Amino acid sequence: MNELAGLRAESVEPLFFPAGKGDLYACHHLPVGPARGEAVLLCAPAGHEYSRSHRALRQLAAQFAKAGYHAFRFDYYGTGDSAGLYEDADPALWRDDVAVAIELCRLCAGVASVGLVGARLGASLALQAAQGRRDVPWLVLWSPVLDGAGLVAEWRAEHKAVMQGFGQTVGEAEGEILGFPFSGRMASGLAGLDLLASPPAGLAVGRTLLLHPPEEAAGATRLAAGLTAAAVAVDCRAFEQGAVWRQETLEPIVPFAALRGMVDWVEGRA
Repeated sequence: MNELAGLRAESVEPLFFPAGKGDLYACHHLPVGPARGEAVLLCAPAGHEYSRSHRALRQLAAQFAKAGYHAFRFDYYGTGDSAGLYEDADPALWRDDVAVAIELCRLCAGVASVGLVGARLGASLALQAAQGRRDVPWLVLWSPVLDGAGLVAEWRAEHKAVMQGFGQTVGEAEGEILGFPFSGRMASGLAGLDLLASPPAGLAVGRTLLLHPPEEAAGATRLAAGLTAAAVAVDCRAFEQGAVWRQETLEPIVPFAALRGMVDWVEGRA
């Protein structure tokens, strides 16, 4: 008896697509079995959080593909295998990249709607990119960055602690954070991100899953209230484990239960 009978191999198609300042790299995870009528676009974190989250997001795309979705991952301008330099990028440019990537998903998958799953800064960009669109039926916001200035302070504190561990001192003027260039353009772009002071408007999203660690409950509750006021049905949930962007890059842990929970929620089974 063939033990492999009935198994279906995962199929992933790499591709480049044109965006505002250069070609961006993407991976299209083709659905296993009958395809659903919508696609899923994953929006990654930035900087060192991207590196730490890469394996988990790759597995999340595979989980969506196994559930019958066309799932897409992509690298923003200046990151990963996409064109450009990291120091020439900023959140506004990356938000535009998300908008272009949505069109790519519709074209490649032959669908009319694309759900967005974002982690950290990627969740914030996904929420912003969904404004004014009618083709994004749902969002999964995985610990979205609510305050860009707070994120910069958090990153700088982590960078300082790491460097002090090597016996070195650093100042805020240093143009690097944990191995990634950090330009004034990026700093000012993040400083202008405040989802609580300027809640998204013009959303046609039907429902949103908002996942947050316990320490971010207050901010998540305020964001959920703003989304609810914009006629978005919000499912706000805390998670104890699964903050993959905080783990060591060389020891990535994939929170399969959390990933499966996202897919189940999208399918309406959670």
